[in-house]
Amino acid sequence: LIFAGPADKRSYYNAVKRLAFSADITDSVVFAGTVIAELRQLYGLAKVIAFPSLQENSPLAVLEAMAQGKAIVASDIAPLREMLPAGTAELVSPLDHEALAKALIRLLRDDSAREELGARARQRAYDVYRWEKVASRIVEAYERLTRRPAEPARGVG
Repeated sequence: LIFAGPADKRSYYNAVKRLAFSADITDSVVFAGTVIAELRQLYGLAKVIAFPSLQENSPLAVLEAMAQGKAIVASDIAPLREMLPAGTAELVSPLDHEALAKALIRLLRDDSAREELGARARQRAYDVYRWEKVASRIVEAYERLTRRPAEPARGVG
């Protein structure tokens, strides 16, 4: 189990470390901190990527995991639900730790389900989030805006 990301919330970081120690799994847990150069390698090593979160906007890490074809377990919150529709990830209630654990264990034990979910996530990343698609949507939005008639200028006073 690899925990990657900034340890800026010290109390949470320390609580997770204590939990790993009390469960006697410290030799199976790595606290990598912030990773940049090793990120692709870590994604390559992972079988499942977990994104338990109470709030997100449009996290790049989710797109990276999708592009790598990894099975994803994420919080069922609006932005992630939009990025990861049914069949592309396992979504669980944000505060349901038991559901998160069950989804992770199920995917770690079921190679075919894990591979299928990862393949669907990768296809979604390609279909929706590759640069050509994103750029095309931006151009279309600008074109729609420029076709709208300009509103008359309002005078002062």
